[in-house]
Amino acid sequence: MESSKKNAKKNYPFFKKTASNPDGNEIQEQCFDELHFLGYARDRMYADKLLPKESDRLRYQYKQILVDPHTPSKYRVFVTIQNFPAFQEAFNCPINSAFGPRKRCNV
Repeated sequence: MESSKKNAKKNYPFFKKTASNPDGNEIQEQCFDELHFLGYARDRMYADKLLPKESDRLRYQYKQILVDPHTPSKYRVFVTIQNFPAFQEAFNCPINSAFGPRKRCNV
């Protein structure tokens, strides 16, 4: 099974090339980049958003750690995007910030 970063990196150019607005106009590159990453994060954090109370979210995350072989969703999203240069460019993340580390993991 592919890692989230490999999957995002592989599919990113395809979606960027084929994206358009419902009215048929191409989406501006900067806007598309931001929408791509927001959609990526939203998709992977969906279960967390279904639980409005923090105590329920913490209970869900604890259970996820015990039974799910995957890393908890918030870390899967954060670690993936903080190591993806296209994200840092899209949101102008400064180097040496939480979302723009000086050293990145390359896969």
